[in-house]
Amino acid sequence: MNLRGVVLPLLDLAARLGLSTPEVDERCVIIVTEIDGVPMGMQLDAISDIIAPTKDAMQSPPEAATSINSSYVQALTLVGEKIVRVLELKSVIPPLIVAA
Repeated sequence: MNLRGVVLPLLDLAARLGLSTPEVDERCVIIVTEIDGVPMGMQLDAISDIIAPTKDAMQSPPEAATSINSSYVQALTLVGEKIVRVLELKSVIPPLIVAA
């Protein structure tokens, strides 16, 4: 991905999480983040909201299997009546990208 002249690695988050990859359409977005000082882009199928849960609002995820790799889930939190997974990005990002 080229962001203002800087080439960044791009990760398809759905594919990395083992989920079906939707078709790219107008709802698809790329967010730019930084992991261990390495900037990178993550392609998402959509963003419905941005939240900043407090530590008190986050709960440890259960040990039971979920639809995504449990090592990727840092915590669970409630947004309204929905349970939302908080991802541990360092676990999600392949080591080769972080080492770049």
